[in-house]
Order: sequence, then C-alpha cells, then structure tokens
Amino acid sequence: MERIFYKIKNTVGKSKALMIVLVFLIISLSWIFLTEWLVDKIDFNIINRSTFSLIKGSFYVILAAVFLYELVKKSFVSFEKEKAIALEHENLYKLIAENTDDVIWRLNILTGKFIYISPSIRKLTGFTPEEIYNQSPEITLTKKYVELYTIEFPKRNFRDEHSDNYKTKAFETEQFCKDGSTVMTEIVSTLITNEYGVVNEIVGVTRNITERKKVENLLKESVDKYRNLVEYSIEGIGIAKGNKIVYGNKALLDIFGYDSFIEFTRIPLINHVAPDSKNLIAEILGRNDRIAGDSSTYEIKIKRKDGSIRVVEIASTLMNIDNENYTQSTFRDITDKKQAEEALKESEIRYRTLVETADDAIILSDLNGNSLFRNNGYYKNLGLKSEDYPNHDIHSTIHPDDEQNIRSGNEELFKNGFQKGEYRVLHKLGHWVYRSARSVLVYDDQNKPKYILSIARDISERKRFEFELELHKNHLEEQIKTRTDELDHANKILKNEFEKEKEYELMLQKSLEREKELNELKSRFISTASHEFRTPLTSVMSSAELIQRYGEKWSVEKRNTHLNRIKNSVDYLTKLLDEVLTISRAETGKILFNPNEMDLYSHCLEIIQEAKLYCNDKHNFVFEYTLEKNKYKLDGKLIKFIILNLLSNAFKYSPEGGEVKLEITGDEQYITFLVKDNGIGIPETDRIHLFEPFHRGKNIDEIQGTGLGLSIVQKSVEIHEGSISFSSINGVGTTFIVKIPVGEIGEQKKDTIY
Repeated sequence: MERIFYKIKNTVGKSKALMIVLVFLIISLSWIFLTEWLVDKIDFNIINRSTFSLIKGSFYVILAAVFLYELVKKSFVSFEKEKAIALEHENLYKLIAENTDDVIWRLNILTGKFIYISPSIRKLTGFTPEEIYNQSPEITLTKKYVELYTIEFPKRNFRDEHSDNYKTKAFETEQFCKDGSTVMTEIVSTLITNEYGVVNEIVGVTRNITERKKVENLLKESVDKYRNLVEYSIEGIGIAKGNKIVYGNKALLDIFGYDSFIEFTRIPLINHVAPDSKNLIAEILGRNDRIAGDSSTYEIKIKRKDGSIRVVEIASTLMNIDNENYTQSTFRDITDKKQAEEALKESEIRYRTLVETADDAIILSDLNGNSLFRNNGYYKNLGLKSEDYPNHDIHSTIHPDDEQNIRSGNEELFKNGFQKGEYRVLHKLGHWVYRSARSVLVYDDQNKPKYILSIARDISERKRFEFELELHKNHLEEQIKTRTDELDHANKILKNEFEKEKEYELMLQKSLEREKELNELKSRFISTASHEFRTPLTSVMSSAELIQRYGEKWSVEKRNTHLNRIKNSVDYLTKLLDEVLTISRAETGKILFNPNEMDLYSHCLEIIQEAKLYCNDKHNFVFEYTLEKNKYKLDGKLIKFIILNLLSNAFKYSPEGGEVKLEITGDEQYITFLVKDNGIGIPETDRIHLFEPFHRGKNIDEIQGTGLGLSIVQKSVEIHEGSISFSSINGVGTTFIVKIPVGEIGEQKKDTIY
C-alpha cells in the first residue's frame, strides 16, 4: 500500500488523492446512515434483513471497485503522459549532449564509474565514449588532480542550506589526452536522487578552459609586470586622496629621503614642501573646479628628511575611483637639471663673449657659402664696422692669385670634411691682409653636412716677420759667401807664406762651419717653431670655437674631449717652450746645476707616470731597479730631463707597441740608466746628427716632436760629468745607456752655472 500511495502521490498529486478519498468516505457514510434509517423505519423480517445486508455489502464492494477503477485509470493516463514528456525531454537532452562542445556525463556514486559520457569527449581528450564508459575518472586526471578528486571532492558539501535541493559545485582539473598532452578543464557537477530520495548519481559538465587559463596567466603576468614597472620606476609615483598620500613607490621615498612609507606619511603632505612653495601647493589642492582626467604639470621645492631642499617636477592627473577623487602624480627630481641649465647659461654667455671678443675671424655659413654669422674679429681684420657692412661679401675681396686655391680648398672641404690654407683679402685701407684659415663641416643629427665653420687669423705680421727673416737669411748667406771668399784668399796667401798658419786655417774653417751650423740651426728653429706652434694653437682655437658654438648642445663627455684637447695643446706648447728655453740656456751657458739628496726610486716612479701619457695599449712597459739604496745626491730636474725624454721617445717611436724597458743599475762609481724599445730605430745617416738641436730622423713620418729632446739629454748628462751612448737597428729598436758618477761631484759643484 505504501508503494501504491507513493505512486498515487506522484501520479495524481496530493490534492487529487485527498479529494477522491473524501468523496469515497462521504458516499460510504451516507449509505450507512441511509440503510440504518431504512431498517429502523421499515419492518424487515430476518430474511429481508440478511438480503438487505448482502445488498449493502455488495454496494460497498461495487463502490470500492468503482473507486479503484477510477484511481487506476487516472494513474495510467497520467503515467503515459509523463512517460511521453520524459521521453521527449530525454531525446532533447540527448540531442544537446551529443552536439555541444562541453562533455556531459553521469557517474554512478556507488561504483565510482561513468554510466554515460557524451561524444564530445573525443574532441576534448581524443578518447571515445566507449573507452571512457564504465571507467573511473582517475584514469584521465593528472597526479595532482587525482589527489584532489579522491581526497577533496568527497569532502565537498552539496547540500543547500536553504532548501532540500543539492547545490551545483565547480572546480578545475587537469586531464590527460590520448596523445599524452594535457588540457585544463572546469567541472560543474551536482548530486541526483532516485525515486526514494536516495543519492545515487553525480551529473556533471566538463568544459575545456585551457585557453582561458592561458589568458588568465597572461593577465596575471601583465598585472605583475605593470606593478613592477610602478614599484621599480626611476621616477617617483604617488597617489593622494585629498591631502593624504595613500601610495608611494620606492623612487618617491628616495626623492624625499625616507626609508619607510609609514614614516613618510606620518608627516602631513604640506610639511614635505619647502616654505616658498607651500602657497602654490595649497592653491592646487584647494581647487574645486577640477574633473576626472584633468592633468597639470608644475615645479616646486620640497624638503627632504635631512632638511635639504630639492627641486622636483610634478605631473598630476585627477582620477575618480568608486566616486572618490584621487590624484596620481609623477615626481621627477630636476635639481641637477636646473643647476646644469644655469651652468649652461653662464657657459653660453662666457663663450659668446669669447667669440665676440676674439681677434680671429669666425664665420658660420651654409653649404653654398652664404654667411649666417660673423663675429667682430671678421670686420676688425678688414678695418670695417659690422653695422656698416652687414652683408659684406668676402669673396669679392680675395686676391686674384688666391682664388684657385680657395676653390681647391672647397673641394677638399667637401671631400675630407675639413681643409686649411692661406689667402689674402683686401683691407679697407687698400693693402692686402694675409689670413690663415681652417674650415670644417658641421653635421646634423643624421650625420649630414649642414654648415661650414671657418676660423681665419690675421697672419700679416707673421708673414712680414718671415719675409724679414728670409731677407736676413739671404744677407747672412751673402756675408758668409763674402767671408768665405775672403778667408779662402787669405788662406792661400798665408799657406804660401807660412806653413804654421795651417792650424789657423783649420780654426777659421771650423769657425766657418760653426757659422753655417748656426745659420742652419736658426733656419731649422724658425721652421720647427713655426710648425710646432701653429698646430696646437690651431687646435686650441678650433676646439674653443666649437665649444663656444655648440657646447650647450653637446654631452659632457664630448665637451670634456675638446677641453682636454685644449689642455693637451697648452701642455705641449709649455713643454716646447721649456725645451727651447733649456737649449737656449745650454747654448749660453746658463743652466743651473743644483744637486740635492733625493729618493731616486720615488723620483723615477713619478717620471714614469708622466711618460706613460705617450704609451698606448700595445706597449709593454718594464721597470727594473736593482740599486742597493734609494738616496743619492743628484739634480732632480736634470735627471727628469734625461729619463722623461728617453722614455717618451721610446714610446713615441715604437708606434706598433712592443716592450719598452727602463733599467737602473749601478756600482760604487756609476749609476747606469738603460732605456730600450722595439721601435722604428735610427737610420744610419741620422746618427751622426742625433744630438744636434732641432734635428729629426728621416723615418719619423708624422710623429710629433721638436728635435730638442736628445740635445737636452746630452747637456744634462754632460753637466753631471756622465756619458751617453746608444745602439740602434733600423726597424728593430734602439737602446740608450746613460752613466752618471756617484762620487762627491754633486757636493763640489752645487749651484754651479753652466
């Protein structure tokens, strides 16, 4: 009966079953009361009573039969309808399951095996439904998710706290495919009960979320990347709500000099601002007319934790998040930039003044030769005034004989990027002005020629001096020729008269040779000095002009390169003048010999450091000092002349590198200095003239020098009463050996002038 009642309840419904029972009870009770009333009113005999009872009982049976018939009839009709609806739904669900990309499955909760799985499992994993049917889910799960399925899944509570139904649960898994690869899936499942309310199945849907997980991972990486960009940005980034900073990165804390964000925000925002910028900040923070997206940039002075003042540039943007206004700001410390700008302004003024007051003519023109800028020196050289001749054409004043040289120079300029030469221009007063000019191409950012920068110097005085020197030279040559003729004539007379006068003749001959040497020496000095002074001076002028014109646009490194070039040129000129002065003193006997006790080893180390300015990466320098003591009485200045000149020559004249060696040895009588190189050597024809002033070897090519160094070395050695010797193989190397006595010579000759 319980099963029948359950069937009735499920088929007809509780309300219909109750109505039928009530009707049956009403009819039964009515029949009982009617029959009892009839019995009491009508006098039935016993037989009639029995018959009536039989009729009454038959009626009950018939009534019950009719009731059961109607009940079964209605149940059967309802069952058939529900069966048809269920079949229709089953076909619909089957159609959906077999045509969706998601995998739909049913799992027997008692056996733990699949009792149905949709065909889309083939697309997801490559397995067929037949291969998965009646198998446990663990066969396709990776190890990590097998543990999740067997341990965590049973712990999940599917019961809905607010109803008798079961909740849907979702979780992610990683499953193996048939080819060995894996896919990430999301499983949504719930519990199913049988007709008795007992849970007997799990129904679920498995969806491929591999691409979604990739996107999620990419989004996470993107979030991490942008978080790191903010956290490790070299610019300070802060977010403020009203007058309070709610976020600041490390760069922001560094700008304000704090190690802790909590410590930084403990102080009110306005107290981080320097006094003379507080009004500006108060005005900005007090504005009420700003809307989300408004941006502004301004500069203020801030006060760091240590009390120092820095200048920062702030770029702020107003943001609205959840109806709250926030200000996102970027802080950039521009203190050094401001100081650099001020320094550049001062530098520009200084170099502009230098250009405008320079005696040399400075011209900047385009590639067609049209002048864009001329300094006052340009007009001064020609006796003109800039206001009277703003468009003066220099080409119209060039000497006709120099026009071809100018054209050739322009061709060289565009071919090599620079050119130098001399030409004549017409002065306002009518005479010709000699100019020495150097022009270079100025390139733009794409390394294309854009301007021509020319520097011209008035060398009229130098030309006059050279002309006078040439006249003097010719006069000296004529005098020498006349003197020679006279001496030859006198020699012939004396030779015929006195045999003893041969010695006098030899003396005269030596005197003549000495005069020739002096004449040659003067010629070499003029030639060498003219060349050696002109080159560094030109370099100084070129670098100074370039710095003055473009210094503010250059990097510090490039500007320092030109400043170092100026310094090196000045150092070279100073050294050249020192050498000329030393030779002059030597020739006139005015070199002061002043020996004092000195630390020879330390002195040599200092000299080596200075000499290394001439070496390059190809040189291998070796220094050996084997003397038993360091203290000696020597003239330190002359010793420096000896070692520095020999070492610098060793480095300069071995341009391909190799070993350069300085060896200092000695005994009780002498200190021996040996300098050896693997350089170009000394030609045979030059060795006899090696120690003559201004003499330079024929194989030196473009190696810079004056020809005075070895002459100074020889004089310095002779003053110490020492000796100097050398050996050389052309193309193999040269060795110089200097010996200085270590007796009491220094004490005896102190402060002696030679």
